[in-house]
Amino acid sequence: MSYPILAKSNSLHNTLPIFDVWIAGEVMKELIAAGGLAKQEEVANRKAERLYAALGRAPGIFKIVPLEGARSRMNICVRAQPAELEGVFLKGAEERGLLGLKGHRSVGGIRISNCVPCLPSLFSCILWLTWECVDNSITEAGVDTLIQYIDEFVRKNA
Repeated sequence: MSYPILAKSNSLHNTLPIFDVWIAGEVMKELIAAGGLAKQEEVANRKAERLYAALGRAPGIFKIVPLEGARSRMNICVRAQPAELEGVFLKGAEERGLLGLKGHRSVGGIRISNCVPCLPSLFSCILWLTWECVDNSITEAGVDTLIQYIDEFVRKNA
């Protein structure tokens, strides 16, 4: 500790961001109550498997960007074929309340974020607003809705 630095910074040199630490603690409590990280990993794996399976049933409409051995469980990236269908898919998704599916602005495409934690609480909402670390995560009910929409979209556009 350097007293001159501490005095010069009005004792704030190493002050923790207390609100952020408190929020993180609340989220951790919820994670533990929801079954811990192992349970969250199980849920994330299940959601990713279901989404990849739904997209894989329509190889003529959706092209999963990475090869199977390099696929992400967190961000599922796909392209609609032909490319004009991406805008149609995204518009229909938004109409169904499925938001945040547009891919990164530099690459485009469709990106489904399957991030953990996905806790339906005030604290996770605050955490998302504070750190944006929830990253448009999708609930299991959201996965059901999205899979229904994917299947409907494929039927209409096959």
